[in-house]
Amino acid sequence: MAGTVDYAAGSLRAQLHRIFTPGPGEEGIALPVHLRLHYALWLTRPEIAPMSMGIMAADVLFSARSWDEILTVPMLVASLMLAAAIQLLHVANCLADRWVDVDYKSKFSRMVRDLGVRFVARQIYATTAFIGVSALYLTWATGHPDLLPLIVLGTGLLLQYSLPPWHFKSAGFWQIPFTYLMTMVFPGLVVLRLYDRGIEVAALVAILGMGLTLTGLFSINTAEDLPRTPNTTSSPPCAPSGCGPR
Repeated sequence: MAGTVDYAAGSLRAQLHRIFTPGPGEEGIALPVHLRLHYALWLTRPEIAPMSMGIMAADVLFSARSWDEILTVPMLVASLMLAAAIQLLHVANCLADRWVDVDYKSKFSRMVRDLGVRFVARQIYATTAFIGVSALYLTWATGHPDLLPLIVLGTGLLLQYSLPPWHFKSAGFWQIPFTYLMTMVFPGLVVLRLYDRGIEVAALVAILGMGLTLTGLFSINTAEDLPRTPNTTSSPPCAPSGCGPR
């Protein structure tokens, strides 16, 4: 498709430069403040927030021993941080796929163009900074130094869903383990490390098992949502932008 990003061509720096640099018609337009905030919110895909909250709640229910472990400042900060991480994934996806979305999700492509690529990029930077500050606080508050590299690694992998060099969204089979790691293993491990005790095997097994179930559901949903080929009733093996959910 003309205008799409070829993730196999050019250096990593060139690929990222194209994604984060405005092209013709991508400088943004003058928008009222309320509309600018509305567009910025919708790029985070708020309709998916209930599912993200449900995953977080399940992680807590599988692992917490009492309300005293739930009603804490670190748990609140972790909840906000993990919600921000999911928002980061969606905003980065909208920015990186704005050319493909002209055909498949024109609403998001238009929002990116109207807000301007630089505005959306700053939204990504600000969200990443919030996650970084939260990671530092959680590491200090819990006394678990392993939380910092865990959150840094998890955030980096989330960005790799849509961004080069790995671009898991178009990685075929590798998107499945990526979805598993990012939807359950990453947030689950963060929650388990908030407590003033070691990781309990039973809680870990429950979280990993639920993750397998969710990954199966996501894969089925992806297959159902792939665009259909012209003049047929069957779906192609891969969407133009990859085998992953959009």
